[in-house]
Amino acid sequence: MRITNISKGLERTWLRGIFLLFAIACSGSVKAVNLNYDNLSSLEEPIATQLGEITFSLSGLVDAAILVPDDVSNQAGNDSFLVGNFQVQAETQLANSWTLGAAYFGSVDTADSADESYTENIALFISGVWGTLAVGDVTGTARELTRRRRGTGNGLLFFADELGTLESLGVSYITRFGPSRWMVTADEEGNYEMAGTYQRPMGNKDYRFSLRWRDTEFLTSTQSQAIQSQSLTVVAELTYGSTVLDAGFGVEQLAVSQAEVDRVYLNVGFARKWGAWTSSAEVHVAETDAQSETSVALGLRYEIARGLSANIGINSGDATVSFADIELLESDDTQGTFSIRYSF
Repeated sequence: MRITNISKGLERTWLRGIFLLFAIACSGSVKAVNLNYDNLSSLEEPIATQLGEITFSLSGLVDAAILVPDDVSNQAGNDSFLVGNFQVQAETQLANSWTLGAAYFGSVDTADSADESYTENIALFISGVWGTLAVGDVTGTARELTRRRRGTGNGLLFFADELGTLESLGVSYITRFGPSRWMVTADEEGNYEMAGTYQRPMGNKDYRFSLRWRDTEFLTSTQSQAIQSQSLTVVAELTYGSTVLDAGFGVEQLAVSQAEVDRVYLNVGFARKWGAWTSSAEVHVAETDAQSETSVALGLRYEIARGLSANIGINSGDATVSFADIELLESDDTQGTFSIRYSF
């Protein structure tokens, strides 16, 4: 049974209280635990300071954007909006050299007045030579460590993910063996995800390979039907100088009642940096029971000064996918976004 909104609120209040108490009592060194699962993230190193035995780190960004849809009359949100997010973290090193920490991530997005504008992720973690164990809003950890690189600037590739998702609250464990990292996450409903990534330089190139398995049950957009999802995703990435090439391939099996269908998807990307400019191009294609989905994303960033940049994105997606009389995807949208962003 899924927990009620009231019990979720109590859990978050408890986590906030633990975070505040820990921040007052802790000391130590900074080892980042990323709770930012948003499309935008800071490119700068976190700001760190130590007060006595206490070490804090802070990172974030502010993004002022203008959205230009292909059909202004059908636009649901605002044509200009503000996005901001930040993460603050505090840590302590125990006598046995383990690190005990707490992290808080907050995000505000005024792009769509129909949605909740402020969201947050909270986590407590402990780490050592054996790995890192975390509890809280950590179920996006495996995907963040194994996904394809996001587009540059305001490039955003639609549909390029599994349809089945995990609940926010759960536990995660990450460990490292040489150039490889292995991780597992599980949410409060028993859904889980296992993943591994291998990365190392070879000559003047850098290679990364990732593998992710997800087993979950999720509700449709109308919250009326539960769908079982099992997916396997493989990612390969090559970095050569200022150029990055990557590709992701996945198969997701969807099941409800006595019916099941496979969703097969492929997305590829290219990014290059020259001087103060960085550009990217991405393409996604997928098929579910002879129903296709496609999307394209183009992104461009110009670095004005340290932390300050101008960003452009042109993103388009077209998909009409249903299964067992359940609508999974319904979108035909093209939009352009320009923004001025400051990262810290």
